[in-house]
Amino acid sequence: CLLCRRRFASVEALSRHERLSDLHKRSLARQDEVVQQHKQDVLNGIATVRQQLLDVAAAEGGLGSARYAGLETQLRQLLGEFGMAQEMLEHSRTVRANTGAGKKRQPASLEVHLGRLTFDVGATCWQGGKEVQEDRYMLDLHFTSGDGQSVVGFCVMDGHSGSRCVDHLVDRLPGHLQASLSALSGITEDGLREAVIEACRRSDEEFLARARQLEAMDGSTLILAL
Repeated sequence: CLLCRRRFASVEALSRHERLSDLHKRSLARQDEVVQQHKQDVLNGIATVRQQLLDVAAAEGGLGSARYAGLETQLRQLLGEFGMAQEMLEHSRTVRANTGAGKKRQPASLEVHLGRLTFDVGATCWQGGKEVQEDRYMLDLHFTSGDGQSVVGFCVMDGHSGSRCVDHLVDRLPGHLQASLSALSGITEDGLREAVIEACRRSDEEFLARARQLEAMDGSTLILAL
């Protein structure tokens, strides 16, 4: 483990260390603090360079000067540094989220077979500066219609104002979709559309009842492919 500067005899031992070691957790936390500070410094630099670009454009009356081109290059470099810092933070969050026993997590990539078709799908999420990850995805949705036909699905949910709504969708939407699809006597585009609308309506009603009790402002949009 390069982060903890420890050597292990096998890949399995290293994996166990990364999942369970308190030392590894502390090392991740220290790394996150350093990266977060660097990310903030880069953000400050980006804001400064963008203001300088505006000043140069206004003072020189054009965007083609050598100084403007140099500032553009500097901005691209800073944006690249910001992206790398954010990637490190997101990786650290993923590692922490995958630690511990009994956690059922969605696969980040998957190969799905349906008849003679094969789908290679994958997803990734950035939490960014928010307190919690408000987005979710489901890549392993499998359903059966009323006449026994197989249906596979993929879904991306864009949550906002919290994670209650997206977590509710992950828990409840697949069951409602299966119930709606089970009522279909055959697979048609119109039938699939009505099944999705009905499943979303049921999920929406359930969450709104809960949200009113909690006075929660959480919500979500979604993209679903069947």
